[in-house]
Amino acid sequence: MKKRRFLSWILTLAMLFSMAPTTALAVTLPTTYDAEYDAAKLEAATSFENGKTYRLTGTGTTPVKIGAGKKVTIVLAGVTINSTTSPIQVEAGAQLTLIPKYNTENNLTCISDTAQKVTDNNAGGLTAGISVPENATLIIDKDDVGEVRWKFKAAMVAQVLVAVT
Repeated sequence: MKKRRFLSWILTLAMLFSMAPTTALAVTLPTTYDAEYDAAKLEAATSFENGKTYRLTGTGTTPVKIGAGKKVTIVLAGVTINSTTSPIQVEAGAQLTLIPKYNTENNLTCISDTAQKVTDNNAGGLTAGISVPENATLIIDKDDVGEVRWKFKAAMVAQVLVAVT
């Protein structure tokens, strides 16, 4: 009888602790970056190197592409990218951590020239604001002073697997 009572108390405590809220620690923004890019000056050949942290600002039309197997962090600091394919493309096996800087507005819009291209998938499947294949990872975090606030304006959001820490 005492064993059952003891076991029930242990299980009750375990259930109570499992209901306790958990908090994720915010990322401290770096004071320096490995590189800073203006979206207006991005080129298709712009390389985001493995293990590096970048700051992205400005307005442009060239998508950001994270190559296969790379692990990259990008701080979005007031960036707008309007492209005919996904503005951010994470390739297979890659990991991208996005940190929207506090008190900035960041817009990622696929402006495929026709709705039919999206429907027929003639844009190569790259029609979401952020394209992440099944075997890649996207982490969206907040900086150390603010909250993550996302506003989606896309008619179609596809192929996005998000791991939020």
